[in-house]
Amino acid sequence: MLRKMMIGAVLLGATLIGTGVAQASTSSSSTSLRVTSSDTGSVSVQRNVSDSPADPNSTRVKLAVAEQTGDDYVVLSAPAGTHVRGPIEAARQFRFDVRTTSYVGAGAPRISVSLDTNGDKTADLYAYLSAQYCQQQIATSDWAVADFNTTATGCAFYASDGAKYSSDGTSSAWAAFAAAHPGARVLAAGIVMDEVGQSFIDRIAIGNMVWNKGITDGHRIAA
Repeated sequence: MLRKMMIGAVLLGATLIGTGVAQASTSSSSTSLRVTSSDTGSVSVQRNVSDSPADPNSTRVKLAVAEQTGDDYVVLSAPAGTHVRGPIEAARQFRFDVRTTSYVGAGAPRISVSLDTNGDKTADLYAYLSAQYCQQQIATSDWAVADFNTTATGCAFYASDGAKYSSDGTSSAWAAFAAAHPGARVLAAGIVMDEVGQSFIDRIAIGNMVWNKGITDGHRIAA
């Protein structure tokens, strides 16, 4: 839980000083995911490789953690340009593709979302959107889409309130979460890898932006 709180602070843009050596990217682009890594956490963009068959290019993102001593992680924070901040019910597009033959754990890779439920502009609720609990296979490939806004059954996630939120065929897991927390506001969101292993992801979608050729080429989705 302490590590998840640390990562929540990273998503909000905090600079942490601790036993791990946290390093943040210096990119100020409104279309780039901001990278923060600590200890053995790392990220790399791989080109001309097998990626999600749902896009026409051959680029994927590799997330890796070599060991976990309490502060090993890599975080890809969504920029302000995604317009993800705002009312919980207005949040859109929490999705990424994942290679299922590589590491997919109970808690990572995931999208972590920080929320404020009492209006003090401080995060007091966290949603953990892990691909482990939300996978729809893409054709006959070894890739699946983890789409937390889909209404199709078989998608769920857990939150820091201890509850599990699931799609039911008519509403999405995110809609169930929003209904349980009326008035909450999203403060930040991003991709997190903090479990030992190597994961490969693609087609990251947060808010109104999608990254399908790495982490610096985000393009906006039409409203």
